[in-house]
Amino acid sequence: MVRIAITFVFALLVSVASEVGSAAAKNWNTGSSNQPSKQVKKLPPFTNINESTERFRRTQIFCKIAKEPKLKPFPKGIDDFRSSSDFMTYADLFGDGTIELITGVNDSAYIADSQSFPNEGNKERATKPIPHSIYSPKTNFNLGINLEFHNAHIFTSDINRDGKDDVIFAQQGRDFAPFEKKNNFLLLSNNDGYRLLKLPGKKSPYHHGTAGDIDNDGDIDIIITPGLENRVVAYINNGDETFSFREIGGSQNGSWDSNPRYFFATLWDIDEDGFLDLVLGSQKDPTKIIWGNGKSSFSGPSITLPNKDDYYFDLEFADFDGDGKKELITLGSLYNPARGHQAYYSGWHIQKIKIVDRKVVSVEDIDKVMSDRNTFMERFSACDIQEDGDLDLVYERHRQFLETSHLTEQDPSLDLTTISRLIWFNQNGKFKRIRIEEPNYYRGYEKDKRDAIIKHAKSLGTTVERYTPEQQYYPYAKDGNYVHRKRRPVAQPFLDRLE
Repeated sequence: MVRIAITFVFALLVSVASEVGSAAAKNWNTGSSNQPSKQVKKLPPFTNINESTERFRRTQIFCKIAKEPKLKPFPKGIDDFRSSSDFMTYADLFGDGTIELITGVNDSAYIADSQSFPNEGNKERATKPIPHSIYSPKTNFNLGINLEFHNAHIFTSDINRDGKDDVIFAQQGRDFAPFEKKNNFLLLSNNDGYRLLKLPGKKSPYHHGTAGDIDNDGDIDIIITPGLENRVVAYINNGDETFSFREIGGSQNGSWDSNPRYFFATLWDIDEDGFLDLVLGSQKDPTKIIWGNGKSSFSGPSITLPNKDDYYFDLEFADFDGDGKKELITLGSLYNPARGHQAYYSGWHIQKIKIVDRKVVSVEDIDKVMSDRNTFMERFSACDIQEDGDLDLVYERHRQFLETSHLTEQDPSLDLTTISRLIWFNQNGKFKRIRIEEPNYYRGYEKDKRDAIIKHAKSLGTTVERYTPEQQYYPYAKDGNYVHRKRRPVAQPFLDRLE
């Protein structure tokens, strides 16, 4: 994706500028620029610091969705086609045990050649903020807030530790010239419902973020990148539902020309010293790990991973091969030198990295697929799908993965156009990629094929049974669900075998 340099230097500590919405019955004051903060609430430290991270919460939710039926929605009409696998998150809003899907749209980063069906409205979605869709199993679900953003990467964390998921929107704006500067927002729970907070600091075309207790004070902080002058931005939780803006990671004194431009960030205690470490992914620079020390500045020592041609997106850290030692598994895209524009989104790469005493001692490929077009996966999770003690890797898909159709020329098993999820099953430390197909992408009269897909998923410990939410956000003149490209009548389900 195209990004832009921002040259305005900003290093000022400020608190949350405004509250801009609420799900409570009362109306929140949105006119004041300085909302009063609440009394500081001292929370106990985390027994396991990793449990403070959005990575930990995301794994919890996504593994549950992969294993339990009817937690994943299949929206009505054209809504599934409109949804996104990148600008989305799941969250237990209101803390009532139900899981909601919050999603932007799939076509907000470009203007299609044609604005006729099914692309009508694309130009507006690509150039302006749009309301985000929320799908819930509750028929009467009502957040009471308009979540209107433009190209926002979304992630979930219980920021105030009240048992209700909160949601962070790292907002980029237009993905092509003329570029924009945007604020980031936090959907924060309270006793009455939710309110939307604008996070402090100057606007920037931000891209991605993460959350965790980076200063070990019991409060969950937020990190989003890239900020002004390619700086890494932290929003330090003050404990009273306000946040202080800081530039961290040694980037605060650098400029556009001297700072690497990091687009992705993850927090995890990789060296297991009780402090969260910060992993940063860039298109042109190697992935960087800054070792944490319980201070929010992340100014300590660091290492870079030997993946110069990788574009880091995500990680999991656990014992994947059963030797009692944990490994770092990373997911990223690949750089294809044969391409020009967007060459850094050319396929996917999963690798297992062993780190000892803060040094990389080995790197092993798990799955590496190069593409000559934009074909990538942004997030995955480590789940024990078959409850056999081995952690598998899961990529959850929303809407059809039509971008992979051209890959069948190099390998038929790379046809992912109709998957619901992709699982790399762990077999004694070695992984095998298995496609879990979406039965709704077959015609309604092909019941035998749909049933075979459902049975196949169950036999592997996963599920493709989804619920139909009452919520529908996009008009559709016909009945049923719009599927852009159904499987051909002669096509047979994938039914990949694990053996």
